[in-house]
Amino acid sequence: MLSKARKSLKGLVLVAFVGLATVSVGAQQQNAAPLSPARSQALQSQLKAIDQDRAGFLDELLNGWAPYVDPRVYDLRAELGPIATKIPAWQLYGASLVGDFHTMLRILRGEEGAGPYINAFAEPQPKTALDPFLSPADALGDLGSTSDSLVFTPIAPCRMVDTRLSTLGILGTGATRSFNLTTSGFSKDQGSVLSCPGLPVQSPPAWAVNITVTAYNGNGWLIAWPFGGTEPIASVANYGVAPYAIASGQVLTGCYLCTDDILVKAANAATHVIIDVTGYFQAAKASSATVTRIAGTVINIPDNFAAHVTGGACPAGTRMIGGEVDHGAGDLAVGEFTEADPTTMTFWMINHAGAPANVTAYSRCLDTPVKIF
Repeated sequence: MLSKARKSLKGLVLVAFVGLATVSVGAQQQNAAPLSPARSQALQSQLKAIDQDRAGFLDELLNGWAPYVDPRVYDLRAELGPIATKIPAWQLYGASLVGDFHTMLRILRGEEGAGPYINAFAEPQPKTALDPFLSPADALGDLGSTSDSLVFTPIAPCRMVDTRLSTLGILGTGATRSFNLTTSGFSKDQGSVLSCPGLPVQSPPAWAVNITVTAYNGNGWLIAWPFGGTEPIASVANYGVAPYAIASGQVLTGCYLCTDDILVKAANAATHVIIDVTGYFQAAKASSATVTRIAGTVINIPDNFAAHVTGGACPAGTRMIGGEVDHGAGDLAVGEFTEADPTTMTFWMINHAGAPANVTAYSRCLDTPVKIF
């Protein structure tokens, strides 16, 4: 509500900003996006619409990617649907704007902030056309990268495969079988235990496992590779006619967010296979420190009047770290600034510019992604 400035200044400690068009408080990041009030309002409307019809928005997102992924490798709805129900609309919207499948997955899982893409794009970017389908390697995290490595998460050894207990039985000579090493594997016929603490729900880029071959009937070797990938020439275990169980620790590349994780082949001789998961690798890249300015309603303050001007609410998936005010007048002052609630910044603005001034307050919102493992 507007009131005469001279009547409203009593008891206030004033900080004057003469001749400046912007007043800021709180942490200052160089990458705060100067979203226009109109763009900021449109963003807030989009986030509200997503929350009102999340299923419809997810359908549109998944249908857009369907032509670019092999449904035999990626069950988009089964893998991404559960993630979409747990993350803020901010994250889901940011993921919808990018044209790279790998980046989209990272934003959905909270491994990368949505802010840089929300700041940069007002419309979804063209999707990268892959020939003919997206391969597991395209969605793999950067194992061994010097700038974006994967971090190992150890767990208590968890038996996810034991063909001796599966109705499918021994892995026959030359046969290949797929296995799921996530919690989804408990419901598959692969001889797993009933549950394990610490096992991921979604498929990570790589696994630490102990592989055992036993009850084999001749000389052979075991081959393992990412689900949907190309069979390698190297083996993970070699076995002979002697009646021993042979075990070896391995780091296996998996299939990031795929229907299954690995393929295993018994070359030259049948064998039972036991796989114990001892840990997994996830992306280590920190969330961005991107700050997005969320605008409130533009307030017109007549000359010699004062008013409270409030920024927009920082959405879930971000944290309010300060605020700022934009105006076109030279002689405006901030009487005070407060956090009206934990998501918004409010300023008490006094106009001595000699003319009415349109004032827009912004809340500065820092990415805080919800991480899904």
